[in-house]
Amino acid sequence: MPYSSNSDLLKRFTSSELAKLTGDESGTTIDTDRTDVARDLADATIDASLHGRYDVPFDEPDALIISLSIDLTIYHLYRIEYGELPLPSEINGYYEESMQLLDDIRTGELYLGGYTAGIDAPPTIISTKSNGNRLYSGDVLDSYFGGTDV
Repeated sequence: MPYSSNSDLLKRFTSSELAKLTGDESGTTIDTDRTDVARDLADATIDASLHGRYDVPFDEPDALIISLSIDLTIYHLYRIEYGELPLPSEINGYYEESMQLLDDIRTGELYLGGYTAGIDAPPTIISTKSNGNRLYSGDVLDSYFGGTDV
């Protein structure tokens, strides 16, 4: 079951704007096949990002998952329509913010209410690395291992 719908997209766009974004230059007909492809890409991104942390796909997505699906669907619609051309900064922002939110959810910084985090949730990693100098400099190590060409 998709996390968002065309009616969700129509809350952000007029029907004419969405039709043009899906390839109809006259702005009269929305290409639902194109919105379905973009939505499938968006939902697959969500599922892949949260796999292991949560049991995906979600049967009943909450408001945040629906919003992420809408934002990523919009991004993919623009990417499909405009190919390799630079996208508007607002559209790139949708993508970057969505991916950051997904990463925060995946790492446990954000919590999805109503869902139980899976046992495969990534562990907290504690590092004992210090910012101090190495015992041997890079030059000394390079002399043993043949420099940077190895």
